[in-house]
Amino acid sequence: MEGLAKFARASLKCGKVSINWGSTAPVMELKPFWLRLHDPSSSTKNQQRLFEMSKVIDGTLSSEVTNLTSGSDGVCIKWSDGAKSYYDWNWLAKQAKPKEVHQHFWDGSFQQKLPWMEYDAFSTSSGKLQLCTYLQRYGLAFLRGLGAGEGTIRKVGNEIGHIRVTNYGDIFDVKDEGVNATNLAFTNQRISAHTDNPYRDPFPGIQMLHCLSCAEAGGATLFTDGFRVAEELKTLDGDAFRLLSGISHPFEYRDPDAAVLLQASVPVIKLQNGNIQRITFNNRSAAPLSPELPELEAYYRAWALFDRLANSGAFTVRIELKPGDLAIWSNGRVMHGREAYERGAPRHLQGAYLDGDEINSTVAAALADGEDLEKFFCDFSEVEALSLTGKNA
Repeated sequence: MEGLAKFARASLKCGKVSINWGSTAPVMELKPFWLRLHDPSSSTKNQQRLFEMSKVIDGTLSSEVTNLTSGSDGVCIKWSDGAKSYYDWNWLAKQAKPKEVHQHFWDGSFQQKLPWMEYDAFSTSSGKLQLCTYLQRYGLAFLRGLGAGEGTIRKVGNEIGHIRVTNYGDIFDVKDEGVNATNLAFTNQRISAHTDNPYRDPFPGIQMLHCLSCAEAGGATLFTDGFRVAEELKTLDGDAFRLLSGISHPFEYRDPDAAVLLQASVPVIKLQNGNIQRITFNNRSAAPLSPELPELEAYYRAWALFDRLANSGAFTVRIELKPGDLAIWSNGRVMHGREAYERGAPRHLQGAYLDGDEINSTVAAALADGEDLEKFFCDFSEVEALSLTGKNA
């Protein structure tokens, strides 16, 4: 930001405030109306506006510039109602080029460069930021060295953000309960790639699993980048992508004994401004679509194709979690599953959920403070990657 601000100058041209950065950066042309609406000098320290936007909209607060002064630190504007506003160059530069962590879409080759951290490193001042950066970029990260104590996941979750309480409690046990199992997760059976709690609104944005003990054979945890699979689907079958992104699918969870009925409807592939924003996919919780849906059979063929891609080896990462290992991932992007294992084996994991905004907040605050987060990115120079599209790097 400082590089842009060093040679910046402002002037009034054709009714707009023109910001020339004196570099290769493009000139900003800002409407006075926009500048008055977003006046940072009329905000609290935590950037809460101290005036009603409607007063600018209806003209009570003027957006007509009578004088503009360009200085070394920023630009001062005097309005026709006598008020003054000050815009720091660095603030203006952030509007010109807001920083973000670009997502890296991955396939099965990601197995070679998985983002692992030691728990001791996570516990340092920059450790949480590193983990959150991994989650924004890859949607998936791992910690090791936590030990195998029950309830440890609660401590770790509350170090990252705040544990989200659901009908499963604040933390839950994932182990084979035999004939008493009320959920496929509580058996020894294979589980295909899915996202959790699709029937919740809002849904838990982050999921964690901490390994306390593992099976001697089988029971590996499987991960798939749902964003990457959606991109592949779009390439293979544009109509399938259109159907899964254009039709909201109902999801449902019912527990009559507890008088619980959770319902939500969302597309398998949720888009925002043409970009993939969220993946929601769960065969077990998918409620019926309307039988009158015009493209019903085509929709379910698209569902099946997405399912096959998500569970294919080309897009799957396989992890044998050991006692003391913890996996954490974006529940709106990364799908997870499990290999079958021997009935009654001592495989025991504990799980928990967090809200995704806490991860996003940590990263956004660091970027706003000028932190260089690229130091946390994994090196893929030796990995044969697919040619990816979308918001990846």
